[in-house]
Amino acid sequence: MSVDLVIDIGSKFVTIAQRGRGVVLKEPALVLLESRRNKMRLVEAGRGATKYLHQAASNEQVIAPIRGGMIVHEFAAQEMLREFLQRVVPAKVLRPSVRMIACVSCGLTNTEKSQIEKVLIGAGCNEVTIVESPIAVAASVSEGSSQFVLDIGASKTEVAIVGHNGIVAGCSVNIGGDAFNNALIDYVTDTKRCRMTMPIAERVKKSIGSMYENDTTCTNVEMEEIGTDIDYTYKIYAKDFKNAIEPLVAKIIEVAYNLTFQIPDTMAQDILLGGIVVCGGSSYIPGLCDYIGKALALRAKQIDEPLNAAVLGALYYCDHPERLEDVLNVQMA
Repeated sequence: MSVDLVIDIGSKFVTIAQRGRGVVLKEPALVLLESRRNKMRLVEAGRGATKYLHQAASNEQVIAPIRGGMIVHEFAAQEMLREFLQRVVPAKVLRPSVRMIACVSCGLTNTEKSQIEKVLIGAGCNEVTIVESPIAVAASVSEGSSQFVLDIGASKTEVAIVGHNGIVAGCSVNIGGDAFNNALIDYVTDTKRCRMTMPIAERVKKSIGSMYENDTTCTNVEMEEIGTDIDYTYKIYAKDFKNAIEPLVAKIIEVAYNLTFQIPDTMAQDILLGGIVVCGGSSYIPGLCDYIGKALALRAKQIDEPLNAAVLGALYYCDHPERLEDVLNVQMA
């Protein structure tokens, strides 16, 4: 007996989907490890670890083992993924064989991809196939046609031209939702001379973040004035957010613009008709798709379930392994 799974290992969340069931797990990419007698032991993984971020014991440590789509703490990553797999495929009398498709950044090196494969095998997978995320996202839109994919994640943005046989041109940019938050923090520091924390920046982004020029919405935020240690209530406007992140959005657009010169003539019509596929958490920012589309003179659209686009698209390949062979140019077992 075997189970077909797809995993997207992000810097903030790990998402797992199962063939025939869809998304079955989405958990923060965090672990709480305990040190005893010079050995590390998993205490909590996912949401259970988040409550210890500021109250871990002296012999405990909260670790985020994924950064920028890369594994930065192998032991913590393996223990975290083993725990998540056990939740999805609990061991009974006999545990089924687990076949996993892992969606990864197109900017990873072969060594970094091999490390992800090694960790997943160590976590309990019997077979692992690495697929670059833009390929999976493209399949979630319309498998078989060419797609221009722009996936804005927490730490990176994937920009790629995807054809019938995989990625024609693509790269990974170190700009994402966290960079937007940091840009807002810096902007508020410079213009209002007060300190904004990352959680507040995230809340502001979700509540009034916008790229519309005429958006006048605002929110009240309590922050500490620099040099006084006194908290004041400040108004943060959508315009402030737009001004803060606009230079970062411009860099993403520049990368996407440069990729347009690498679109083969045979794919140009599909791209013109389909436009730019925008997904990832930051695709929810009002006006962002329109802003990107206008800058590139192409229609930009947010796809259905943008947060889970990669895993849902990769499920297509569970049902059509022959297409995965074509895309990866390999012979599957």
